[in-house]
Amino acid sequence: MNKFRLNGSLAERFTARVITIALTVYAVALVAETAGLVAL
Repeated sequence: MNKFRLNGSLAERFTARVITIALTVYAVALVAETAGLVAL
């Protein structure tokens, strides 16, 4: 992770945003799948 130290704030902010979006998409997909299974 230390290689991102040179342009730290921007890279860290971008990485944090990507991780947050990925987790959000995963959570939504999981809830949608669960709701679909319950609906069945």
